[in-house]
Amino acid sequence: MFRIGLIGCGEYCSHTHAQALSKMEHVELRAISECIYPSELARRQQQFCIPYAFLRYQDMLSSVELDAVVISTPHALHFNQTKDCLKLGLHVLVDKPPAFRAEDIQALVDLANSKGCYFLVASQRRYDPLFRCLRERAHNGELGKLNYIEFHYGRSMSSDFATSWRNNPVLSGGGVLVDAAYHMIDSLLWVTNDHPLRVRGGLKKNETQVHTSASLTLELMEDALVNISVHLEMPPNMVWEEIGFYGSKGTFLYQRTSLPDGIPSARLIEIRLGQHSCKDIQNNKEIDQAPVRNFISAILDQEPVVSSGQESINTVRTIEWIYQELDKQSGE
Repeated sequence: MFRIGLIGCGEYCSHTHAQALSKMEHVELRAISECIYPSELARRQQQFCIPYAFLRYQDMLSSVELDAVVISTPHALHFNQTKDCLKLGLHVLVDKPPAFRAEDIQALVDLANSKGCYFLVASQRRYDPLFRCLRERAHNGELGKLNYIEFHYGRSMSSDFATSWRNNPVLSGGGVLVDAAYHMIDSLLWVTNDHPLRVRGGLKKNETQVHTSASLTLELMEDALVNISVHLEMPPNMVWEEIGFYGSKGTFLYQRTSLPDGIPSARLIEIRLGQHSCKDIQNNKEIDQAPVRNFISAILDQEPVVSSGQESINTVRTIEWIYQELDKQSGE
């Protein structure tokens, strides 16, 4: 039996990592720790039938024999928690970002390699068939030379945002650029295999302690222009997302909307070689559970790693660079 410990098990983890692990054969959710929402600890322990529960993850690591750990805590805690687990020879899956600095992630990668451990980051979009199809289209030349790329994402702010850890700049790392925009930047680098040369834009707070809006224009090495926008100022219970890749031979456009009535809709429009298609897409709720499935399968030598810690280095390095460039521009 493969023994798993959970460091953090809030709402997201309980619907994704923990839910998937609880249904896997030969996997035991053996221990859980939760320091951010201690009142939830007993409920999550009972929900997933976990034998041992702790408020401090250090006590869990020193008291229970484990093979691997899944970390789903505020961003600022990821680095030290991952490091402590890897030092003990435990395989680790951690939510993004694994650290705020690229050099710290490299240190984790080196530590994992020295211990013979798997170290994965939950970059969900690398598992999404939609994004895998987009990447294939871009890499095999079906879209031609990419000229313009857009990522736009908006949703309403959660009712408890003001008092949550996401509104704490120390715990969250500053807001949307390291949160929702992380997935956009990771997807951009992964799909295009390119890197930005220049960036302009701005970050905004909406009576909050962290940035809740970001608007960026980037120029890639291969000349494509990229627009990235994220904002948490939509009306209540709304989500809107649009992704477009526009090339000399084709266009790949994805649009998703979730309205206050709770009915989501999504469609994909493709134009290639003079032909076009438009189809509705069902929301795949299994995608968020894919990283932990890959984590276990990789450890068992059943499939290759999809989202390694090594690959997260370029994403975090790019986010660091964007912050630095925007700081320079604000001082001009």
